[in-house]
Amino acid sequence: MVDFVIFGASIIALLVSAVPQPQISESRKSLWAEFAVGVNYIRERPALLYLMGFVTLTMFLLPGIGYALVTLLVLTFSSEQAAGLVVSGFGVGSFICGIALTVWGDKVSAGLGTMLVGLRESELLMAFGFVGVGTSFIFMVRLNRVIWQVKVAPMSWGAFSHCG
Repeated sequence: MVDFVIFGASIIALLVSAVPQPQISESRKSLWAEFAVGVNYIRERPALLYLMGFVTLTMFLLPGIGYALVTLLVLTFSSEQAAGLVVSGFGVGSFICGIALTVWGDKVSAGLGTMLVGLRESELLMAFGFVGVGTSFIFMVRLNRVIWQVKVAPMSWGAFSHCG
């Protein structure tokens, strides 16, 4: 029920928000032309390309492989309930980071959380470690979005006439 209420509030917020629409020339209306413009824009800026590669690799390794490996690791010495507790630590950390970033804009490190996960066979220690990992993951995602929003200015398609 809570999900439906939050979803409804999000839809209402989107409906009442004004989203600026840049001018689009007639020659740039196809999806493939827009894709080519974006690829060329990023290719011309190596720092954005490296950032995109780093974030993609992190998003693949941290939650995807991390969940699978940590779950198997916990199951080697404990129960399924303990594995669920450890993995839910990531969600708790994400929630804590969302609140902390909203209130303070604070920084948290994934390194300490990762060290706690691998320190010894303890469900509680691993769960706290995953709280740290989840916290830093949300911080990294937020910083990535801010960098893209600040460094890539909204432009009209006419500014990309040399691309594609």
